[in-house]
Amino acid sequence: TYFMRKLKEVQNRVNFIERTLKTQTSWLQHPLPNNTAPIAIKRRNFTISSLL
Repeated sequence: TYFMRKLKEVQNRVNFIERTLKTQTSWLQHPLPNNTAPIAIKRRNFTISSLL
């Protein structure tokens, strides 16, 4: 149960971060630089894989 709660926490955080990134990019009216996106994806995958 604790593990599932942890996973849900991370998923909520990831969803929140993705939402804020989307609103930021739409607010700035231009896409993020190409070098920032892979880093964010890598970090997210790392946090999820480190939990599993």
